[in-house]
Amino acid sequence: MNILFQTAHPLAPFRVAAAQRFLSDNRRELFFVKLAALVANGVSLQQSLEDLRRRARGKYGNWMEESLIEDVLLRGVRRGISFAEAMRPWAPSDEIMILQSHAASGLDAPLLRCEKLIQTKAKLKGHTMKSLAYPFYLASLIVVFAFFMGRQILPKFMLLADPASWTGAGRFLFYFTSFINSPWVWFGLIFLVALVGLVFWSFPRWTGSVRQGFDRIPPWSIYKLLVGTSWMFSMSALISAGIPILDALEEILKIAKEDNPWLAERLEAARHYMSGGASFGRALEMSGYEFPDRDTIANLVIFSDLHNFEETLQKTAEMWLAQGIRKIEAQTLMLNIVMTAIMAVMWLLIAGGTYSIIGKIVTGTLSTHN
Repeated sequence: MNILFQTAHPLAPFRVAAAQRFLSDNRRELFFVKLAALVANGVSLQQSLEDLRRRARGKYGNWMEESLIEDVLLRGVRRGISFAEAMRPWAPSDEIMILQSHAASGLDAPLLRCEKLIQTKAKLKGHTMKSLAYPFYLASLIVVFAFFMGRQILPKFMLLADPASWTGAGRFLFYFTSFINSPWVWFGLIFLVALVGLVFWSFPRWTGSVRQGFDRIPPWSIYKLLVGTSWMFSMSALISAGIPILDALEEILKIAKEDNPWLAERLEAARHYMSGGASFGRALEMSGYEFPDRDTIANLVIFSDLHNFEETLQKTAEMWLAQGIRKIEAQTLMLNIVMTAIMAVMWLLIAGGTYSIIGKIVTGTLSTHN
C-alpha cells in the first residue's frame, strides 16, 4: 500500500489497492494520452492532473482512474516525487523506464511512447491469445472426451463382455477405463495443472544453456517473442529521448534484474561486450543468446553505426512486431497440429477398441446361442 496516500475517504486505501491491481492497460493508455495532450499544450503537470481528476469524479468518470490520479498527485507533484516514481505501483517496469526519460525530452513524448508500447503489447497479446485459443480448446475437448468415455461408455461394455478376453485396442480401453475411474486420474490432473503452472513460472525465471534450447520451441519461443518486442520498443523509446545506447541498456538491465532474470541474463551478456567496445548489434551477436532473434541481430549489426540509429531501431522494432505476429501464428499452428494429432490417435484407439469389444460381445452371444 502506498504510504504517502492520504485522504479523508475511509475506503481510499482499499480503492487504491484494488485500482492498482485491476486498472486495465486500455484505461492507463487513455490516461497517458489525455495527460500528454494537456502537457503538450503548456498546462503544468499538477494542473493537468487536477483537471483529469475533476473529470474522473464527474458523472461519466471512473473510480480506478480517479484513484490513480489522486495517488499520483499526492505521491508525485505535491510531495516532490517524480511522475515516473509516482507511477511505479501503477505501470509495468518498461513503461516506468520510458517515463524516466522525460527530463531529456519533456513529459508528453514519453507518455505517447508508453501509449505506443501499450498498443504494441496489446496487439501481440491479442494475436497470441487468439492463436492459442484453438489448441486449448482441443486440449479441453480431449480431457472431457476422455472422462466421458472412461466413466460413461466403456464401463457399460465391461458389463457385456469379460475384459480379460479383450485384446489389442480393446485391452488398451480396459486399462484406460481403469485409470479414469481410479484415484490416480486426479493425481494426473493435478500433475498437468502443476506442469502448466511450472511452465508459466519458468518464463521469466529459468536461465542457463538448457533454457536457451527451449527458447526455440513453444511456449517459451512465444514468450521470447513477446519480451523481445517489448524490449525493442523500450530501447527505441529511450534512445529517441536522447539516452545513450549503453545507458539505455543498463537502465533496462537494472529493472530486469529485479523482475526478469531471464531477460537480465541476455542483457548482461550484451552489456559486457558493449562495455568492451562492441557495437550494439555486435554485442547482441557475441552474447550467443540469439535475442531477440538472428534476423534482427543481423540487421542491428549493420545499422548500429549509422548516425540515425534511433530512427532505424524504431523501424526495426516495427518490423519485428509484424514478423513476431507471423511467427506466433506459425508456432501456434504447430500446437494445433500436435493437439489434432493427439485427438486423432484417441479417436482411432477408441474406434478400434470399440469394434474389438463389439466383436467379442457378438462372438460371445453366438457361442451362447449355439
